[in-house]
Amino acid sequence: MKRGNIAKVLMSVLLAVLIPLSVYSDAGRGVKIISIKDDKGKDIKLYKESYALIIGASNYTAGWPKLPGVKKDVEEVKEILQKHGFNVTVASDPNREQLIQAFEKFVNKYGLKPDNRLLFYFAGHGHTIKQTYGEEMGYIIPIDAPNPNRDKDGFLTKAMDMQMIEVFAKRIQSKHAMFLFDSCFSGSIFALTRAVPENISYKTATPVRQFITSGSAEETVPDKSIFLKQFVSALSGEADRNKDGYVTGTELGEYLQDTVINYSKGSQHPQYGKIRNPNLDKGDFVFQLAKAMKEEPYKSAAPYISSEVNEETKKLLEEKERLRKEREELAQAKALLEEKKQIEAERKRLEAEKSELEKKRKEDEQTQIAKKKQELHGIYTEPSGAVIKPDFWQIQGVWKDKNSRSRNMRITIDNGRISIYCWDTQDSEVTQVSNILWEGNALKMVTYTPSTGYRNNIVLRIAGPDELRGTSSGSWNGEVSWIRLSAPDQ
Repeated sequence: MKRGNIAKVLMSVLLAVLIPLSVYSDAGRGVKIISIKDDKGKDIKLYKESYALIIGASNYTAGWPKLPGVKKDVEEVKEILQKHGFNVTVASDPNREQLIQAFEKFVNKYGLKPDNRLLFYFAGHGHTIKQTYGEEMGYIIPIDAPNPNRDKDGFLTKAMDMQMIEVFAKRIQSKHAMFLFDSCFSGSIFALTRAVPENISYKTATPVRQFITSGSAEETVPDKSIFLKQFVSALSGEADRNKDGYVTGTELGEYLQDTVINYSKGSQHPQYGKIRNPNLDKGDFVFQLAKAMKEEPYKSAAPYISSEVNEETKKLLEEKERLRKEREELAQAKALLEEKKQIEAERKRLEAEKSELEKKRKEDEQTQIAKKKQELHGIYTEPSGAVIKPDFWQIQGVWKDKNSRSRNMRITIDNGRISIYCWDTQDSEVTQVSNILWEGNALKMVTYTPSTGYRNNIVLRIAGPDELRGTSSGSWNGEVSWIRLSAPDQ
């Protein structure tokens, strides 16, 4: 099967923007620093990281012949580039949107660091179309672009022109970038080169954008790629014409041009050159043979089967990271909630303790107030442990002193409250009772009779269920008397 023409346009566009290739280089390996020595033995640090984007278009769906050999070519390119330390990304069978996304994402991710080197390899159909203003434009063909012989407008809408490649080339901030197209088209964005390769020098490290196509306009490239085979041979050491251990972009272009023309029997004429821009045409891409061949092949950190798989993998990784963050936030929220619960429980315990203390304080305060009132009004609440029982207890009798003077007395205990009423049996004068105090099993009080002015301190003790015995002191000069009180009829 034949690959379509594209070299004519690439060359047309590149010719207007590129200049002859220079010589210089060193191969990088993933994220390893690559250094080279110039012809004076001076060490030059060239690359810190090396990345390659390989695009293979084989399963065409809109009128172009399918290219089954591309899939195998992609694997061979990937293998040789990994041996040279490249971190390889693969996009398989992209449509127009996926093709543009593959370039954009790759450039945005890896092309913003000055010390990186980037390599782009496209295997698929290419085509050249003469524009209405007279110039030729080269195109690389995504799998959904129609054949221009049947649908030119559809082709122009879907195909990717070399002007877009030039935009990506200028957008890259890395010092060295190489674009290889195993397709045929006109390459007007770069200047054709047929110069003798220079030795490695300080100029090699200056910025450069180099382009190589496998054929020119109007030529066809066979599905079994000669260009690919010679590319692999070149990086295996055959392109090192001056045997300095390096293959520069210029040496690679010259080698491919000579060998592909020879092995295709003149049917393919590879073209190579540098972008037509004075700021991007002085350096030279470098592959370091000795180091690359000694090291084990570098496995790509991100080998994608296709741009679709790449995008899906990225989404899954982003979703995984999002879930991890949500899980951390949830754990923090749970811990915070638990801490709040503990603080709330502690607050309630403290409030309960404060409430209990306040209740006790009020009870003590009320007790003191009641005690004061009882002292003032002759009523006292029986303290805990008092021996008077039951809750309601009343005893009434006659109190006779030494002179046989009698006084009636009634003592009432109701739920711990004591009241005493005392009056003279002769004149019915009420004897005032004050300072009533219960201590243990002793009931103390002070009596006062207004008519006589007698004031006595009385101490009564329970002698039985219906008997109180006591002493008195005061108006009776401390003489002891005793009384017997009989309980009233129930």
